[in-house]
Amino acid sequence: MAVSPEILKSVTELLSPSCSLGINIRLQNVISTLESVGLIYSSKLAPAAFLCHPQNRGSSMVNAYNAHRKGHDILQAGVKAELLPPNSLALEVATDSKLKESQFKLNRKMVAGSNGLLAPIRGDERFLTLANSHFVQWARAMDNGCKGPDGNILIVSSDMKPLLKEGWSWRIISGEAEKLWPQLPAFAAMAMNSHNTNQITSNGLECMMQLADLYQAGMKMDEAILAVEHSSPSCKNYLKDVAYFCKMYCGGQNFPLLQCLDHFCRFVSGALCFTLALQLAGKSSGHFLLIGEEMMNHLAFYNFKIPGQSMALTRVALAACMLSSRKHQDNISKLVYKSDFDKMKGKDTTKKLDEILHTLWTEAQDQKHEKSLAFNAFGTACVRMVLHLLQKEKAAKQDTFESFQEIVQKFQDDLSGGGVPAPPAAPPVLATSSAGSSKGVQDLVNCSSKEIALVQNSHIKVGERYIHPDHEDKIFVLSSLEDTGATFQYTPLFGNAVDLTESLDALNKWRPTKKENRSLLDQQLCIQRLPHKYEIVLKDMERIEVNALLVDAYKQNLPKDDAMIGFTQHPSNVVLLKKAKKKEITLFPLGQCSAVADKDLQQVLNKGKQVLVYYNGKAYAIQPFKTWTSF
Repeated sequence: MAVSPEILKSVTELLSPSCSLGINIRLQNVISTLESVGLIYSSKLAPAAFLCHPQNRGSSMVNAYNAHRKGHDILQAGVKAELLPPNSLALEVATDSKLKESQFKLNRKMVAGSNGLLAPIRGDERFLTLANSHFVQWARAMDNGCKGPDGNILIVSSDMKPLLKEGWSWRIISGEAEKLWPQLPAFAAMAMNSHNTNQITSNGLECMMQLADLYQAGMKMDEAILAVEHSSPSCKNYLKDVAYFCKMYCGGQNFPLLQCLDHFCRFVSGALCFTLALQLAGKSSGHFLLIGEEMMNHLAFYNFKIPGQSMALTRVALAACMLSSRKHQDNISKLVYKSDFDKMKGKDTTKKLDEILHTLWTEAQDQKHEKSLAFNAFGTACVRMVLHLLQKEKAAKQDTFESFQEIVQKFQDDLSGGGVPAPPAAPPVLATSSAGSSKGVQDLVNCSSKEIALVQNSHIKVGERYIHPDHEDKIFVLSSLEDTGATFQYTPLFGNAVDLTESLDALNKWRPTKKENRSLLDQQLCIQRLPHKYEIVLKDMERIEVNALLVDAYKQNLPKDDAMIGFTQHPSNVVLLKKAKKKEITLFPLGQCSAVADKDLQQVLNKGKQVLVYYNGKAYAIQPFKTWTSF
C-alpha cells in the first residue's frame, strides 16, 4: 500500500523519542494516522490466533510465571471482558517467509523455556500481540490444558469460556506498517505497557533488554533511554542508573553479559517456581524482582576502591545474586545491602573475586560450550561466589562452599553438563549492532586500565591543564596516559620541564584549571617592545617631551610681577596691565599637546582656531587644561 510522504514523515516524527508529546498521545496519534490510510483495522479474535511479538519487552517477550501470576490475580478479582478491547493491540504475522520463520522460532523458544506453562505453537497463528501478551499466553495455556506452577491443570472458568471460544475485539496493525516503520512494534508495546491494566510494568532487567534492543536497532542510547522512560516502567525513577549499568557493564555493543543475566534469571525463576508452588500467591524471583533504587545506584556507581578495575563482572554478579534471591519484600530484593558493598571495598578478596569472574566469563564464552548451559553455569557461579564472599549462603538458603576454588570446580562441572540443568530454550539472541557509533555504550569487562581510568575520571584528558593540592603553586599539563600510569608535566620559569608520574587510582586528586602556567615571552619580541624601541610608546614619549619643553619654557619666562597680566571675556583674551619694555615679556602656550595627523594639518591651519607648536618637524595642537576651559 502506497503511503504519502506526509504520512511517512508524520508517523516517523511521532515515533521519535525527541517528540515532545506524551507517549500515550503519540500512540493515539499514530493509530489514528494509520487508521486513516487503512493500516489498522478491528477484528474479534480468540487467544488461539495470537503469538507474542519478538520486540515485546526488549525481546524478553512473555515470562511464563508472570503470565500465570497475572492470570491468577485476574481470576481472583473476576474477569471483566469489557476492559480487554481498549487495551488489545496486535500486529499481523509477517508475510516475508524469513521474518515469519524468525517470529515463530522465537515464540517456540519462549514456549520451550516455560517448562510446560505455555501452550505449544500450532503454526497457524496469524497475529503477534503488542499488549495483553501475558494475559493472552495464560489464556492459551488454559485453553490447551497446560499445568500451572503448582502442577495442577488449569481449569477453564465460566467467565473465561466465551473469551477462549469467541475472543474479543482487537485493533490489528497491518504487516505493511512494520515494513515502513521497523521501530513501530517496540514503541507500541512500550506505550501500551505504560497504561494497560492487564499488563505487568517492565522491571529493571526488562528495561535493560529494551534499551539494548533499541540501541542495536540504530537508536542513540540517550534516545533509547527517553523511549523506555515514556513507557513508565517500574524503575522509572532510577532508569538513568539502570541505563548506566546496561551501557557500561554489560559487555559492549552486543550486550553479552545482559543476555547472560536475562537468561540466567529466567532459568532461576523457573526453577524456583517449580520448587515453590505458591509463587502465585505473591512470591517472586528472577524477572519478577526489582533491585530497588538505592541498590541500583550502588551497582552502577559504587567505588570499590580497587585501583585500575571497573569491577564490571563483580557488579553483574551482585545483580545476579539480587535478582535470583528468595529474600524480597514488595517484589524488591532484600538479600544484598549497602553495608555489604562497604565490606567489599578495597579488599584483596574482592579483587580476587573479580579476577576469577573474568576467567570464568572468558571460558563461558568459548564457542565449544552450548550458550544456554554456559550462561546458566556462569550465573550460578556468580551467585555462589558473591554469597561466599559475603558469608550469606545460609541466609540465601544456598549450598555452602569452603573456597572460591571449590566454586570454580563446581563451575567446571556445571559447564560440562554435570551440574546445573540447562533448559531446552536458547537465550534471546541480540543481533550485532548496526548503530553507526558506539558512543554511549562501553565494554568495561574487556577493557584496559587506561579506559577504566577515563570512565572513572571524566575530567581527565591528555593535553589539558591540572592542579594538585600537594603542588599548589604549580600548573601541570597531562602529557600522556597509559595503562601503567599518567604523566603530568610542569614547566618552571627557568630550567627544564619536570615530569611527574601518577598512578591511575590517584587521578581523582587532580583538578582541571583554566589558569595558564607562568612562562617567559619570546626574547626578540620583548626587545621589540622595550619603550625606547616600540613605535607606539615612542610617539607618546615625544608628546611628553613637547609638554615638558613647553612647561620648562613657561617657567623660565614667567613675568616678574604676576599683576602685569590680565584676562578679558567677550571675547576671551590676554592683556598687559602695566607698561613694559619691548620683548620684556614672552608668553608661551601651555596645555595638553596632541599630535596632529599630517592629513589633518592643513585643515587645522585653515580654521586658525588652535595653537600649534612644532617639534622635530611634527605639528602638535595645544588644548587648554580642563580646569581652565570655563575660566
